[in-house]
Amino acid sequence: MVRLAKSLFAGNAQRAIGAMLLGLAGVAVFLSVLDRVYPIGDWLVWTVLPLWGWTGLWCIASLSSGQLILVRLLKLSYLRALESAVLSMAIGTVGFVLAMYVGGALAIFTPAFALLLPLTLLALGGYDGYRLLLRLQREMLESPRTVLSTTAAVFGVVCIGLIYLGIMTPGAVNYDATWYHLRIAQDYARWGRIASFNDYNSCVPHLASILYTWGYLVPGLTGAQRWMMALHLEFALLLWTLAGVAAGVQRLTNNHQIKSTWVAFFLFPMIFVYDSNLGAAADHVLAFFSVPILLAALHVTKTFTKGWCSVLAIAMAGAVLTKYQAVYIIAPVVAVVSIAWLWAWIRVLFPNFGLTGTHGVHKLKWAPVVVIGVGVLCVTPHFLKNALFYGNPIYPFMQDVFASSTPRGPHATAYVQYIFVDPSWIPVGTFWEKLKHAFELFLTFSFKPHYSCINYVPTFGSLFTLLLPGLALVRRRKTIGVTAAMAAGSLLIWGITYNVDRNLQTFMPILVCVTGALLVGLWQLGWLARVGLVPLVALQLIWGADAPFLPANGSYCSGSDRLMNSLALIRSGYEGHAKSRFDSYFSNQVAIGKGLPQNAKVLVHESHLSLGVDRDILFDTVGFQGLITYDGVRSPRELFDYYRSLGITHIWDGAGHGEATRQEAALFYLFLTRYCQAMNNRGGRVFAMPSAAPPVEAPYQALSLGVHGYADGLYPIEGLNAPEHLPEGLRQYGSPAQLLTPTNASKLLGMAAVVLEGTTGYSDLKTELTSAFDRIQTADGVTVYARRP
Repeated sequence: MVRLAKSLFAGNAQRAIGAMLLGLAGVAVFLSVLDRVYPIGDWLVWTVLPLWGWTGLWCIASLSSGQLILVRLLKLSYLRALESAVLSMAIGTVGFVLAMYVGGALAIFTPAFALLLPLTLLALGGYDGYRLLLRLQREMLESPRTVLSTTAAVFGVVCIGLIYLGIMTPGAVNYDATWYHLRIAQDYARWGRIASFNDYNSCVPHLASILYTWGYLVPGLTGAQRWMMALHLEFALLLWTLAGVAAGVQRLTNNHQIKSTWVAFFLFPMIFVYDSNLGAAADHVLAFFSVPILLAALHVTKTFTKGWCSVLAIAMAGAVLTKYQAVYIIAPVVAVVSIAWLWAWIRVLFPNFGLTGTHGVHKLKWAPVVVIGVGVLCVTPHFLKNALFYGNPIYPFMQDVFASSTPRGPHATAYVQYIFVDPSWIPVGTFWEKLKHAFELFLTFSFKPHYSCINYVPTFGSLFTLLLPGLALVRRRKTIGVTAAMAAGSLLIWGITYNVDRNLQTFMPILVCVTGALLVGLWQLGWLARVGLVPLVALQLIWGADAPFLPANGSYCSGSDRLMNSLALIRSGYEGHAKSRFDSYFSNQVAIGKGLPQNAKVLVHESHLSLGVDRDILFDTVGFQGLITYDGVRSPRELFDYYRSLGITHIWDGAGHGEATRQEAALFYLFLTRYCQAMNNRGGRVFAMPSAAPPVEAPYQALSLGVHGYADGLYPIEGLNAPEHLPEGLRQYGSPAQLLTPTNASKLLGMAAVVLEGTTGYSDLKTELTSAFDRIQTADGVTVYARRP
C-alpha cells in the first residue's frame, strides 16, 4: 500500500492523474453541450451498439467452441491460424444451431436461454479461442504490407462499409425474409419452442432462421432492433466469408504471406444488387459454409483421417441445414473426394501404383463411414422435426412417396411441382439437352444473366470466366485446378437444375477463391503478365463501381434506396425524429398486429407479407401450403365451421395472388362481405370472424356465365374447383348440372345463390342479375355476384 501511495504521488503519476481528470472533465462538459443540441439518449449509437455486442458475443462463442472441437476433439492443432479460425467458426456455428434445436425441442426458448447458451460455449472454449486470437494477431504481423496490398485493403474496407450502410435499416430485409426467414424466428421466439407451420417455405431447412431466432430471444432489444439483429448476424457471417476467401486463396497458392486477397470477393459486384445482396435471408449464410467445405475437402483428399472427414461432414451438414441448394456445393465436392478416395484404394491394391501401407487402408475404410455418420448425425434435427410434424422428413417434397405426409390438400404434388418450384426457371428437355444447356451457361452465365432485378446487367463472375484459361499458365495448378473443377461442377449443377441467378451466391466464394488464386499466380509471372492483368481488373472495378447504386425493377429496395434509407436513419435524431425513426418500417403489419388480441390466429388470404404482425398466422395461398383447401366447402356456414376448426379468429385479405379455384373466390368473398366484421385497422383489410354462425343452408349452386373453362350453366358450387394456377392440361373442369339455354336462363338464375360472370357474360340476364344480386368481387376477368338477402 505504501509503495502504491508513493507511486501515486510521484511526479509523472501526478501529471497522469491531472491528465485523466482533465479528460474526464472535458467529457462531462462536452456531453452537456451535445445533450442540448442532440439529446444523448436519442443517439442512434445506442440502437446499434447492442446489436454489435450480441453479434460479437455470438461470434466469439461460436469461434471458441469450434476451436475447442477442432483442436481438442479432432486433434487438428497444426493449422495456420486463419484457416483454423475459419473452420472453427463453421464448426461452432453448426454446434450453436444444434444447441438451439435442443432448446427449441425442450421449449426453453427464453431470454435466459439465449444468454446462457453463448456464455456456456464461451466458458467451455474460451481458453482455446483466446489462444487462437493471439495466433491470428501474430500471423497478421508476420509479413509487412506492400503498397498494393494496402491499397486493396482500403478498397475492400470501403466496399464493406457500403454493404453495412446498406443493411443498417429494417428496410434492407428482403421480400422472402419478410414472410418466412424472419417470420419463423419471430414465431419460434413468441412460442418459446420449435413448432410446425402450415406453409411449405417454413418446412425446408432454415439454419439461418434458427440463428435469427436467437437474435429474437436475446434480452433488451425492441421490435425494429430484432429485424436489424438478423441483418447484423448475416453481415457477421459475410465478414467470416471474406476471411474464408483469404484462407482459401492462401491454401490454393500455398503462399501464406500474401495479404488482402479477400478483396477478390468484391470483384463479383453482384453482392451489391437486389436479390443477391444481404437481406436476412439464407443465401449468404449458405455461402459462408462453402469455403470451409472446400478447405476440408482439400485436406481429406490427401489424408482421409477421421478428423478431417469429421470437419468435412460438419461443414457439409451446416450447408444442408441452411438450404437444399447446398447440393450445388456438396455434389461436386463429394465427386472430387470420391475420385481421390478410389485412386487411393488403387494405389493400395496395386503396388505398382505405390503402396501406402496398412494404416492407409484403415483410414480409407473409415473415411466414408465418418463422413456419412457425422453428417447424418448433424442434419438429423431438421429432418426428424419434419418427420414428427409432417410425417415426411423432406416435406413438402415427395408427398406421393411419403404417404403419411400431412397436411396434404388436393393436387398437392402438382402444386409443389408447378407453383412452389417455379418451372419457368427449370431447363426443359432430356438429360443430355439439359447438360448441353448447362455447358452453354458455363460459358455465358457471367455475361448474360437469366434472373435479374436490374435489367440483366452482368454483375457476377466475369473475371472467373475470363481468367479460367490462365490455369494452364500458373505454377501451382493442381490444387487450383481441382478447386476450379469443383466450381465448374457447381455451375453445371445449377445450369441443369434451376437457373435463378440469386442461387449463384451460394457457391460464389469458391469461384472467388479460384479467381483470387489465378490473379496471384498470374501476377507472379512478372511485369509482362501484369500489363494484361491491370487493365482487366481495372475494367471490372470501374464497371462494378456502379453496382451499389443501381436501381432495382418495380418496388424492390435497390442499393441506392438502401443507402438513402440508412442516411435518413442517421439524420433522424438530428431532425428530432428519434422516437419515431423506425415507425415507417413494416408499419402496416405492425398496425395490424397491434389491433389484434394476443391469442389471435390470422388467416392471411392469398398473400405473404406478415413480418411485424407477431401473431399466429395461417396462409391459404395455393402452392405454398397444404393445410387449407376450399374444395369441400359448399356454403358460408360450412366455411365458418371450417375456419373455426382451424382456430382462425381473424382474416386479413391480402388480395395478392388470386384464388386457387372459382369456388374459393365465390365463397370466400361472400363470407367476408356478408358475415365478417371489418376492423378499424389502418394496416389493411382485416376482419374479425363473425360472433354468431351463419345460418345453415343447403349447398350453394352457382351459375357460370362466360367463365373460361366452364360451360355456361348451373353447377353445384363444389363443381367449380378446377385448379386455376396449374397448367391448362392439368385442370379438370366439371360439367354443369344444367346447361344454360335461352329458355331456362331465368329459371337457372333463380336457382343460383352466386353467379360468376366472365368477360363475355350473358347480356339477356343482365337486368335480372343486377336487380337480384350484389357484386362482391372482380378479379382475373371474373366478377362474382351473390344473391341479395
